[in-house]
Amino acid sequence: MQQEQQDLEHIIGTAIMDDRYGLSLADESIYSYLGVKVVSMLTAHIHPDDRKLFVDTVNDVHENEEKFVLIRLKNFTEQYANVIVFIKRNEIDPEKFYDLSIYDIVYLVQKYNNLNEAHKKVTMAMQLMSPVSVFDYNMKTGRIMVMNTRDEVSFEGPIDVLYNTMVENAMIDKMHISGVHKLVDAIKKGTSNISSVFNMKVSSKLKKLSPMTIRTSVLYDKNTSAASYVVGVVLPEEEESIGTAEKLYSDRSNLDPLTGLYNKAAIKEMAIDALTNATQTINYVMLDLDHFKEVNDTYGHMFGDEVILNVARIIKDVVGKRGFVGRVGGDEFFIVLKGIGDDLDALRPVLRSLRSQIEWAYKGKLGNIRLTPSIGCASYPKDAENYDDLFKLADRCLYIAKTKGRNRFIIYTPSMHGSLEDIKAADNSIKMERALSDIQRLEFVSDAVTRLCDWKTSVINPVLKDMLKYFGANELAVYEIASGKAIYYSDPALDTEEENICSHFDEFKTVFRETNIFAYGDSINLKVPYPDFYEYMQKAEYFSFVAYSIKNKGDITHLAVAYRKGAYEKWSDMTLNMLSILFKTIGDKIIEETNR
Repeated sequence: MQQEQQDLEHIIGTAIMDDRYGLSLADESIYSYLGVKVVSMLTAHIHPDDRKLFVDTVNDVHENEEKFVLIRLKNFTEQYANVIVFIKRNEIDPEKFYDLSIYDIVYLVQKYNNLNEAHKKVTMAMQLMSPVSVFDYNMKTGRIMVMNTRDEVSFEGPIDVLYNTMVENAMIDKMHISGVHKLVDAIKKGTSNISSVFNMKVSSKLKKLSPMTIRTSVLYDKNTSAASYVVGVVLPEEEESIGTAEKLYSDRSNLDPLTGLYNKAAIKEMAIDALTNATQTINYVMLDLDHFKEVNDTYGHMFGDEVILNVARIIKDVVGKRGFVGRVGGDEFFIVLKGIGDDLDALRPVLRSLRSQIEWAYKGKLGNIRLTPSIGCASYPKDAENYDDLFKLADRCLYIAKTKGRNRFIIYTPSMHGSLEDIKAADNSIKMERALSDIQRLEFVSDAVTRLCDWKTSVINPVLKDMLKYFGANELAVYEIASGKAIYYSDPALDTEEENICSHFDEFKTVFRETNIFAYGDSINLKVPYPDFYEYMQKAEYFSFVAYSIKNKGDITHLAVAYRKGAYEKWSDMTLNMLSILFKTIGDKIIEETNR
């Protein structure tokens, strides 16, 4: 779908902006409107003559009030369009963040003329649609009136009371509670043109939950142009609206019991079916949560399940009826998108929305843990024509996103990520066999940590030599960055190398800001982000490596590194965790002796 053919709604989109005018969170429509050259600073898209007006208005917004400003905003055609931006402080962190709602002025005026004095007409028209319920939310009072028939008012009062009542009376499917909460927030903000489907009951007297579609529209005050009422309908979800594929796989045996998404077997079959006689572009998207293990370890598995459930809802909301979503592992999701196209301008807004919404959902709520997604994407028929190859490319892009620092999406591009043939050849070279069990390796780690703690640094070299056979490495060394030398090693020859990883430390040192580990199972992926380091790896014939940063008083002073020659190594999480334990213990020993 071409960007120029997209129909701009009167509401361009909603966003959350920080106090430096950066877009911390924006919905897909914002990214589509701003286009491929979107930058994080919203002010960069505002006409130079209007920037001061915008900044002054933002600074003038006080808590519990909303202001608006008319500005010119550059859209995807590189032209400035007149928009109105409603601004209020964010409820969660009003000191730092602002909620923005951006509207197209031309369409808004037309909308107002059509809806002027139409409140009763709209309500009656919705009743003629034979909905289950109609509702009317007053933006000023925060009260909602719900009518089940023309004559019966089933609820009238604060919208939060209605929501709490529905939750307490089990009128909402457990999986959809967070989705309904998000809907309530959107209604309170005056968001227009909502269309969401939830499994719910419109009355506590009913015994069965049923799929219901909730649709809304907004009426505007003629004097302020601000949203004044949200009106909506609750309609039974028509069975005919469910696609053939969804009907076929709607049996519980095909669903993940926690999230209600399709399970691994079902989503694979659906992904294959989507390619059969496909007349449109199909995108395979792999999504994995960053640092999810830390969430489980810190807050427990019950909280981890809640996180998975909420992330599943976010993904489902973003994808909507444009595809299918499956859960293929603990924190890994597989998405099949249909009809969006393989054009980067079309794909990026969707993937950006996925990334930013998941990041924002837990921003600042998990202490030092940053729960974010890494995403990989490949397209049919542009990139490959069968399931196995498409899945391999999407999975490889996910892997690249992880190794580049996480919290990003990678769309497969042959010139950047290598040809399909090269990737398949590399995958065939990856050695997955385990000569030793994890139990045996854990026993070694326990013994090695004891030796390192009980003895002086003289024990480090023997431990590094023993590590070779347990972790499939060919060389291990600890480098002192200041001198650029290997001071501990499994092979004495490493001490005499003129060029080593320290020579390229400045090229990739920023990687260690978020994690102590820098690992690549396939050195070919270093070529684009770290070209000089890649040349060194090729020259030294290192196919894979794991580097661990050792810090003294916050500064990185040493690097502990494991190298693999002759074959690629897909370092498992278990292997990385065990290497981290050993390298940290070695680092503590070195720093302890250094600080004496």
